[in-house]
Amino acid sequence: MSIWSSSRLVFTILLMLVPVSAAVAQDVFTVRGVEVDATADNVVQAQEMALAEGQRLAADRLFQRLVPAEYLGQVPALGAQSLDDLVQNVSVARERRSDVRYLADLTVGFRPDAVRRLLREAGVPFAETPGRPVLVLPLYGPKGQEVLWQGENPWRDYWANRQGSGGLVPFVAPIGDLSDVVAIDAAAAAAGDIESLWAIAERYGAEDVIVARAYVEGDPKFLLVDSVLYRPDTPPASQGDEILEEPGEDLDDLFERAALRIEAPIQNAWRRENVLRFDSQASLLAEVPLTSLDDWVMVRDRLTQTAAVIEVTLRRLSRRQAIVEVSYVGDEDQLSRALALSKLGLKPKEGAAVWAGQDTADRPAPWSGASTAVPSGGQGGTSGTAATAPAQGTVPAQGTVPAQGSVPAQGTVPTQGTVPASGAGVPASVRLQPRYEIIRTDLAPAAPLDGSG
Repeated sequence: MSIWSSSRLVFTILLMLVPVSAAVAQDVFTVRGVEVDATADNVVQAQEMALAEGQRLAADRLFQRLVPAEYLGQVPALGAQSLDDLVQNVSVARERRSDVRYLADLTVGFRPDAVRRLLREAGVPFAETPGRPVLVLPLYGPKGQEVLWQGENPWRDYWANRQGSGGLVPFVAPIGDLSDVVAIDAAAAAAGDIESLWAIAERYGAEDVIVARAYVEGDPKFLLVDSVLYRPDTPPASQGDEILEEPGEDLDDLFERAALRIEAPIQNAWRRENVLRFDSQASLLAEVPLTSLDDWVMVRDRLTQTAAVIEVTLRRLSRRQAIVEVSYVGDEDQLSRALALSKLGLKPKEGAAVWAGQDTADRPAPWSGASTAVPSGGQGGTSGTAATAPAQGTVPAQGTVPAQGSVPAQGTVPTQGTVPASGAGVPASVRLQPRYEIIRTDLAPAAPLDGSG
């Protein structure tokens, strides 16, 4: 008897379909490095004041991370109770205290669903898809005399120790080991040598490279920064800044202001491009080629951790493939970009059945038969007009595909591209004909296991 027909294995598979915690989503909704400092009549009061203020600062930083700059003014003001509803946990490090003063560094975790609900109800657009790293090559010195690896380079030292702004797009600097030194030097970076730039970018998993030249002169200090952004198939984009030292600033403070000016347009452009469009929801049927059960578990986990994905429903599982229905927000291009960040590729299948062009009334009935739905760690189902979305770990009623904010009525096909399972006039060979294929992009193609599906 095939192991795939074993009832024990089927039961095990169903248990494994319980939604996993989305590590990526949780990290997006966690704010680190919040420094607090409060003074009061006694240290207990000072600690309470510091923790309350730290959570408020963390919420502000979270909204700056998720919401395009032009919409930040629309984020609702938070009262004490509203803020408490958003905060999931607080951890404290580097506590220092006196009789009347309290200092610490906080890490604040927020409840993803509560944050999404707050922003959606207020009509505030937001994004939560992390971007690929941007590699920064910090050159230091006057034009024509720049240094990168050799010589004094406080600009590179700053980037090497920088904690980051906490935006959706991480900015990283090369570590400067022998492989980096061989890949590119200061002259090649300053000249924008594309071959060298892409060689070092590949080492750090980056698609974009910024060559940022800085030079400090004068007293008070005057920082000149010229940066050039290199992207594949896009002309280089230049930006220049002149920043004057403010009273009480040290050199790292000056560098931080420059770094934020370099980051800001890139972070905001990413937020705009990846705003979750909850007014546009769809679902698609996809085939997932498999070489093992572990392969399926890996793909399933990545799908449920993708921000644009609402729910993943397993329609069929065999030794060679899984067929899944993916419900998502936005369009297919946005879904494809989000999946790519999870190291998954989405591509159309040739010769698949397509129901597009038929009127809803002419299409076969929606899915019937038992299925296992996995609400995404990115969004999670909510109740709608015709049914109630399942709680985490439960299987929805027959024929329903819960979606964020709405559930299509029984007897309708909610979106173009959804292929019904069974219904009047649908041949058995067409019932599970996926239009798409989802593959792992971090693996070389491998032959599936022998045996029939």
